[in-house]
Amino acid sequence: RLLMTERAHSRRILNWGEVSEVTKQEFPELDVLNVRWEQYPMREQFRLATTAVGLVGMHGANLQWVVFAQKGGILIKFCPSMCDMFQTGYNNDASSNYGFFARLRGLDTFNYKARQQEGVCAHGTAWRNCDVRIDPKMYRKFLHSYKPQLGKRLQPFLQCQPTMDL
Repeated sequence: RLLMTERAHSRRILNWGEVSEVTKQEFPELDVLNVRWEQYPMREQFRLATTAVGLVGMHGANLQWVVFAQKGGILIKFCPSMCDMFQTGYNNDASSNYGFFARLRGLDTFNYKARQQEGVCAHGTAWRNCDVRIDPKMYRKFLHSYKPQLGKRLQPFLQCQPTMDL
């Protein structure tokens, strides 16, 4: 299972449905589940996180559950263009706490930094308050550019589905 984590108040992806659909199309072999953590009790959040092969979402607290994701999986992280903590790329977010957590679990990180024209600072001027509208074509291109790395990371999970009883 690949979890698409959605933020509720700030740093939202305004066209979440389109981004989710691209993710589902690019990972047809995985169960891609859209998650808003606040809609689940803590026990269910834990169950979802521990059975996930990876998380996809905007940089922020919604990615904290990466600490419990399956070892060897992936983290696909979005960030507004004004954020200077990392650039688009593969395993290049040394200053990010979520990247650090991902590395502790042996996950590879794939960072998508929204281009300037994708940013919408609806809540102010600080990047922490900026919502984004991700260009679906650019996101698909991003995923295709890392297809070998993504495929290598996800292949072991396609052969067996992890289970965990709580």
